[in-house]
Amino acid sequence: MPVPSTVQQPVADSLLANVAERAASIDRGDVQTDVALAEFGQNGAFDVAAQGDVAGVTALLETLARECFSTAFSSWGHSMTMLFHRAGGFEVPEELINGSVAGVSAMAPAFKWASELGDIPVEAAADGDSVVLNGKIVWASNLFPNAIVMMPVQFEDGTQTIARVRVGAEGLSVKPSAPLMALNGTASGSLALNNVRIPASDVTGVPLKEFLAKVRPGFLLAQTAFCIGLGARSLDEAASSVEKPGPNSLFRDRLDALRETEQSLRNEHASLLEKVTSPVRLLQLRLDAAHFVSAATKLEATLAGGRGYLADTDTTRRVREAAFLPVQSPTEGHLLWEIQRQSA
Repeated sequence: MPVPSTVQQPVADSLLANVAERAASIDRGDVQTDVALAEFGQNGAFDVAAQGDVAGVTALLETLARECFSTAFSSWGHSMTMLFHRAGGFEVPEELINGSVAGVSAMAPAFKWASELGDIPVEAAADGDSVVLNGKIVWASNLFPNAIVMMPVQFEDGTQTIARVRVGAEGLSVKPSAPLMALNGTASGSLALNNVRIPASDVTGVPLKEFLAKVRPGFLLAQTAFCIGLGARSLDEAASSVEKPGPNSLFRDRLDALRETEQSLRNEHASLLEKVTSPVRLLQLRLDAAHFVSAATKLEATLAGGRGYLADTDTTRRVREAAFLPVQSPTEGHLLWEIQRQSA
């Protein structure tokens, strides 16, 4: 059952076939996800993000995650960048919409700051009609040439807000990550900013707390969507094993229970797309979705037998992709922390 959306077919079957065909190569890092971003943009897949259609974004991400989580993850960061532009009062650049330039969500420090778990690591100083940035972002993805990065900054007077910066700007350096368990084709790494000068117009006047309040629902619902897509694909693969006579048929009850969990997640996701009544519900849904993926990929691997332990199979790739979710921002610990804070 697809995630409810204003978009009935978020991406053409031919493009999905390309996504599936590249999945293993992207996982290894032999191919980069900017190829997919350009393909999607040229075919209008990112129009929903440019228009602020969160439901359309979630439908796209769930669909992609069924074939290649790396591609879904990069598309998430790219789509969030467009939603961040809208929340900050910026016009969404055509090069993001058409996918010729990647979008980077370097927002983990902002959400940690909002939860009182860290400070804003990039300092901003006004200098005439420019702003000078110094600091470091320890993790971001889609760091392709000329990519547009959205990041939190703090001015000397304590004002916190959002700035956009280009990969390739003078004074900005990218350090690629060490090899990852999965998602090696997502151009992930760290950013160091040393007297990076940007136009003052590339800093939004929206206060950071207000900005985060605008983007947090879409941010978490989009992450939940790619969790549901990845987990649902594993359950589909598990079902093909359960249906065969033999010992795997004994796992039918476990499969059925996970299908019920999947449906419950979908129902809650659809409800929150309509209206967010509680921040805790958003946080709990994202946490529950990550737990669902872990259980679903484990079941798929269990039923695959020895094939589930070979390094270069789709089953093993999905297990490794799922292992990313507890450490993706917001991490499992961050989610639990914020749920406790919000519930107190």
